[in-house]
Amino acid sequence: MRKGRSVSLEVFYINADLARAAAKSGSTQAAAQGTATVAGQTVTLNNAPLYASSTTNKPSAHKTGVYYLYDSAVINGRRRITNLLSRVGKKPVGQNVTGWVNDADCKGVTSAGAAEGKTAAAKKTGTDIAEYVESLTYVDSAADNSDSVDITLDAQDGKWLRGWMPNKGATLSPRIIGRDWDSTGDTRAIRCGLFVLDDISFSDAPTTFQIGGVSKPSNTDYTELDREYLLKNTSIKRIASTIAARYGLQFAFDADDYDIESDEQDGTDSSYLNELCKNYGLILKVYASRLWIYDRERYKEKRAAVTVDRTQIKPGSFSYRTTLFGTYPGG
Repeated sequence: MRKGRSVSLEVFYINADLARAAAKSGSTQAAAQGTATVAGQTVTLNNAPLYASSTTNKPSAHKTGVYYLYDSAVINGRRRITNLLSRVGKKPVGQNVTGWVNDADCKGVTSAGAAEGKTAAAKKTGTDIAEYVESLTYVDSAADNSDSVDITLDAQDGKWLRGWMPNKGATLSPRIIGRDWDSTGDTRAIRCGLFVLDDISFSDAPTTFQIGGVSKPSNTDYTELDREYLLKNTSIKRIASTIAARYGLQFAFDADDYDIESDEQDGTDSSYLNELCKNYGLILKVYASRLWIYDRERYKEKRAAVTVDRTQIKPGSFSYRTTLFGTYPGG
């Protein structure tokens, strides 16, 4: 009999000060090893404790021999390993990861000819806070508004009021994971993107911590610094590319470009670029450190990604609304 579907969360919390300290520590360690640690590199273990997760206290076994780094992430001082090079980075994670080992036990790291992409990936610093999440609301906006995430956390142990209190530049990277979706072992994940925290509140009895984030560059100049520019002989794509580079964002453009003979920016990069795109019928979206501009009408002509039949809808989860004048129907 097939297992029932289930949903879980993976939420990486990166606090700016803590991340800088971790990055400094990581670069020192990499220098001592003589190489950056990335997915696919070999790790020599000597009776090293193996854990079922990044947070479990008791090891499930001890390992000796050569293994491979499953990815470049270091979480709670531990790394994921796998016993075959062909399993590096492959999904589902549960079938391809041997387990977690302490970072300190990863001696003799050498290149195995495999990496995440064509270049060495940066070490992922941060803490998986999924175990503290009581509720998560994720809004994916197609246009006009930034994507947003709101999370309520269990703060009973006091960490959030002390060392984990968010500071300027703190970010969240949530992932929603569905298991046994269409068949046993069918694991799927939705990457919600990267969110800069901009709203924080606390309540007691019970002790909970509420944090909200929006998808925008961590550099506040994007939405707060007014600029005055006279732009000549340029285009929407060139303007957007320049702004993306200013904040270290990747840039994607999926629309017809328009030449601009002369235009004047008097405001923030965020408001100016958003208004410019609106004037030409284009959509601006910031997602996962990427600035993306696309043509809504062109996307309407694309094939549907998925068609949901009424029999597939969970009873009570769907509603329909319409008015006779003025608005589109909604479901």
